[in-house]
Amino acid sequence: MEAAIKENKKIGLRSTAHHAQLNVVKWNVLNSARAGLTSMEHWYGLPEALFNNRIIQNYPPNYNYQNEQHRFEEAGKLWAQAAEPFSDHWNNVMNELISLDFTISPTLNIYEASRDLTELDELSGMMITPCLVYGDSTHPVGFHTVLIGITGELSRRLLGKKITGFG
Repeated sequence: MEAAIKENKKIGLRSTAHHAQLNVVKWNVLNSARAGLTSMEHWYGLPEALFNNRIIQNYPPNYNYQNEQHRFEEAGKLWAQAAEPFSDHWNNVMNELISLDFTISPTLNIYEASRDLTELDELSGMMITPCLVYGDSTHPVGFHTVLIGITGELSRRLLGKKITGFG
C-alpha cells in the first residue's frame, strides 16, 4: 500500500481506499493517512485506530466472517471497543487525521430500511434515493438505498453538540 500511495503522490493525484476488514489489524486508517492516503471509503480501519488496549476486535468464539449478518453485527460492536469520544486517545487520532488533511467518506447505508422504502420514506426530515452502484464504469452490481440526512444526525449522536471540530 505504501508503494502505491508513494507512486500516486509522485504524479500529483489524491487517493482513496477501502480498508479490508481482514487487514485492519495490520494496517488501519492512521497507517494509511501517515503514508499519504488522502481519503478512505466506508469506516473500516477507523475504530481499530481508536483501540486503547487491543489491536484486534473482540470477536465471539462462534464468529463466522462468511455470514454477512454476523459480520455486520460484530462490525457495529467495534465502536464500543474504541476509545471514548473526546478522550485523549480519541482526540489524538482525530487531530492527527485532521492535520494530515485526511477525508473520511463513510458511505452509510441502512440495510433493513432498503427492504421497505415506503416505511423509510415516512421518516421525517429524511430523503431517500435508490442509487445504481457500479462494479466498474459499465457493469452495475445492484441498487443500494442512500439515506440523505443521516450523516448529520449520526454526527450529532456521536459527537454531541460539537460537530465542527475535535478536541
